[in-house]
Amino acid sequence: MLPGLLFAVTSVQGSAATAFEVKMELLGEMYFSSFMKKFRFMSSLSKRKTPWKVFGENSLACSLSDHPVGKDLQAMRTGQRQRLSTEEATRWADSFDVLLSHKYGVAAFRAFLKTEFSEENLEFWLACEEFKKTRSTAKLVSKAHRIFEEFVDVQAPREVNIDFQTREATRKNMQEPSLTCFDQAQGKVHSLMEKDSYPRFLRSKMYLDLLSQSQRRLS
Repeated sequence: MLPGLLFAVTSVQGSAATAFEVKMELLGEMYFSSFMKKFRFMSSLSKRKTPWKVFGENSLACSLSDHPVGKDLQAMRTGQRQRLSTEEATRWADSFDVLLSHKYGVAAFRAFLKTEFSEENLEFWLACEEFKKTRSTAKLVSKAHRIFEEFVDVQAPREVNIDFQTREATRKNMQEPSLTCFDQAQGKVHSLMEKDSYPRFLRSKMYLDLLSQSQRRLS
């Protein structure tokens, strides 16, 4: 069960103010339709004559993409609207690298990892892939230290699960960062996800539901 999304809404009528809270539960896995139904209900409130406003927002129609889980579910839903084929979804089971090469495969896998509270592994791997595209030397150094401090360092905010030797080797690489300075750590994390999280994803209700939905469109 993923944590609920809490909206604090205020209705302002003259000098009187009424506050209430609307809790929208994100049930994770593939319960996207239920989430969207509740989200549309919230959006419909903004069309009423009563002047509504959301604390910290300019309008009640808060974007779905503002929520981290919503981004992944929305990406998967977009993939379905664009006719994600059964063949494509089935190919994600061919290998972990095939899954990572597919935009909606990454979105589905990220949403699954969030249900296990281990999405930092994928985020680190993706950050490393983006880092390798860096061409500016100045930016490379700052990006390297930012990735190290966020994912690799001891007690980092999103610390990944790597062994002591790999962590220290990566720390040494920070003295003179290069495009390959995270290769060892990235490889360890890739291997961990491939052997651990990936097989569970293929057995998950999320993935099986996705296959079922794509197959129903063909029948």
